[in-house]
Amino acid sequence: MSSDISARNEIPNASLKEGGENMGWLGRLVDRTAKLLLSFSIIRVPARWLANSRFAWSFVSRTDRVRANRLRDRVKTGEIPQHVSIIMDGNRRFAEKKGIESSTGHRYGKQKLEEVMDWVLDLDIPYLTVYALSTENVTSRTGEELEVLFDLYVEGLRELLENERIYSNRVQVRIAGHKELLPPRVLAAIEAAEMGTVEHDGCVFTICLAYGSREEILKAVRSIAEDHAAGEISLEDINQASISNRLYTAGLPDPDLIIRTSGEERISNFLLWQAAYSELYFTDVFWPSFSKSDFYTAIESYQKAVDADGNFFEAYFNMGLSALSGGDIDTALRAYEYALAIRPDHRDSRFNLSLALKQRDHLRDAARELETLLRQDKTDLPALLQLGDLYSGPLARPVRTRSIYQQIIQHHPQAIEASTARRWLRANP
Repeated sequence: MSSDISARNEIPNASLKEGGENMGWLGRLVDRTAKLLLSFSIIRVPARWLANSRFAWSFVSRTDRVRANRLRDRVKTGEIPQHVSIIMDGNRRFAEKKGIESSTGHRYGKQKLEEVMDWVLDLDIPYLTVYALSTENVTSRTGEELEVLFDLYVEGLRELLENERIYSNRVQVRIAGHKELLPPRVLAAIEAAEMGTVEHDGCVFTICLAYGSREEILKAVRSIAEDHAAGEISLEDINQASISNRLYTAGLPDPDLIIRTSGEERISNFLLWQAAYSELYFTDVFWPSFSKSDFYTAIESYQKAVDADGNFFEAYFNMGLSALSGGDIDTALRAYEYALAIRPDHRDSRFNLSLALKQRDHLRDAARELETLLRQDKTDLPALLQLGDLYSGPLARPVRTRSIYQQIIQHHPQAIEASTARRWLRANP
């Protein structure tokens, strides 16, 4: 979890601390001197003119562009997150601070999203998901403000269909949420945007409207309960994928990085299931003021976290290997669980975890891990063999065993194990 200055990157260092104290003393001296000078009108008047001049704004703008370009060059050399999600917070507070109508603040927020889409496409990030309207917002905000928001959504979705960048970059637009809560004009705009880009194979741009993660999970659980009651899914087959495939975001990878603007450090019922292993980044900047430098800084924070996690992952994985070969099963189990918490899709960690579970006689848990591997790669021969042994032996699931052995014969017909599978099938017609 990160903020503007990531806590995980604060390394205690005596020389740095001493330097910081010196800079603090120097800064206070400069501040006092400036205040003293500005008390004289002969200095205050030209200073005020200079601060509000085109020269000052040009200098600041040019400096910010140089910083953003340097950040961009730096992040492009690192690991780019594949899925970035953003909680776009602070439109109303931005408007209040500027002394403008909240509706104008929301319009500024819409324009900012268009800019962010350009930054995402520039970095070749394949998935962008934004939190535009929560289910709580639908019930808590005034009818007048909701009408303004609905008009902006319709306008924005129509503009997407007219935007050349959407077609040149083959961006696919998706809407996630409890759409039944939205008025007909918004639903019509949603359908047009989704159908107009359904064949696109570029960046997947998901807008969460009338979205609430608790409701999303509840809906998925109810769907599983109904399928189980109808005999379409057994208890043993209910797993994480059963939930994920029934969420609004089905088919999307979990977010690597979640950014929230405006200073709030919570995720507010957004992607609760999907954010289990996401890096979180919080910034005090209101959404309409979110700059390119802020965006690149968030990406850089993610990259630093990934580098740190990579070091931890290697340590846990190697610890698991050593413990498993030495017979220390409890340590192996903990090590591989930690490793998978960092890299949930790491094949060898999950396979070795299944071996450790099997040695502990946690056979159903071992089978569950192997089934997860086969969902990732149905041709994984070691996983097929281990699962076949469990189902043809102690777990006694002959129907599933037949399916496993048929997969071995289909995908590995020349393997020695295929002959064993054929003999079992002949003996168990």
